[in-house]
Amino acid sequence: MMKSLIVFLFLALATAGCNPGGPVSATGDAVIGKVDPDGKLRQEKGDDDAAKKKSFIVRMGGADAGRGDTACLPVEATGFNNIVGFQFTMRFDSAALQFQRVQAVNLPGYSPSNFGSRFAERGYLSTLWSDPTLNGQTRPANTKLFEVCFLNLMKKGEETDVKFQDGPTTFEVIQADMSELRFLYANGTVRSR
Repeated sequence: MMKSLIVFLFLALATAGCNPGGPVSATGDAVIGKVDPDGKLRQEKGDDDAAKKKSFIVRMGGADAGRGDTACLPVEATGFNNIVGFQFTMRFDSAALQFQRVQAVNLPGYSPSNFGSRFAERGYLSTLWSDPTLNGQTRPANTKLFEVCFLNLMKKGEETDVKFQDGPTTFEVIQADMSELRFLYANGTVRSR
């Protein structure tokens, strides 16, 4: 379990192509979205022991942005208790959104360099974080982990989802005692106004 996190970290950092200083928007301001705390949760497939596991819940926000504007979707976590590492992939329609950057990263040892954007032109963005102390970090419910920002390429009235996906970087959340948590999530949305 944790071994795959460590292996991915080295691979992701070696091949990451992050764009932390990319263009903001046609108007110069980014639109920061909001997280719906009551949004429908989904879970990883094929988890036969799901009922026996504790959960790590990640919710992505939604934003309304004009065509040519940058929409930044906050990602918040609940169940962040004694976590030593997590990894997952975010999937988006690259014809509707263009990845710009990651900002407002909010964990020790976590930065835009922890995001693999090598395949962002194809609509994949992966991330991995591991606690630099390896003692496990605990955060309150609804802690913002980061904001992921996209340039809106859609026409007025269109919308698209940004989804958590179990691959190519698989869902994995590990606690300090090396137990694995169930990954529950709510996807994000960008609506073009």
